[in-house]
Amino acid sequence: MSPAASTRLQSEANTPRPPLPLFKQMTIVGVGLIGGSLGMVCKQQRLVAHIVGTGRRIENLKKAVEFHAIDRFTTNLEDSASGTDLLVLATPVATFEAILKVCIPHLALDAVVTDVGSVKGTLVARMEDLVPDAMSVVGAHPIAGRKKAASMRPRWTYFMVPAAFSPRPLVPRRRRS
Repeated sequence: MSPAASTRLQSEANTPRPPLPLFKQMTIVGVGLIGGSLGMVCKQQRLVAHIVGTGRRIENLKKAVEFHAIDRFTTNLEDSASGTDLLVLATPVATFEAILKVCIPHLALDAVVTDVGSVKGTLVARMEDLVPDAMSVVGAHPIAGRKKAASMRPRWTYFMVPAAFSPRPLVPRRRRS
């Protein structure tokens, strides 16, 4: 190992890290390739204590449990959101606002809402207008995938580089007038 790499690793080892898990419950709405892979990496890294998956197809949800992408599933959106402090929207972007409206009353008061969609800007602003001030909306775009086509099976190695986050404040904001 080069001296520079050794110094960097030592510096990283001495950097204080937040206690794990970071979230008590993550709910993934849409446990497909991206949502399932995100669940896997969050479990592998112990970032969340419990992962709930929700969607329309029970067969896919059962596979997500089998692949260890989620701990349990439900097809009931309200039940899946109950007490959630990290909500991940992994469905088509056109569904985000409708899903969020259903979930908001059931989320933890200080929940973080994020997504794996490819559209940001006005969509994130509209979602921010929906959530209470104590909640945060963090628009994200996963930088994920493989050079060659692979199966649709989720895999924790799908996320080998960090996601890109929207350049909006990451602190609770004041309501716009």
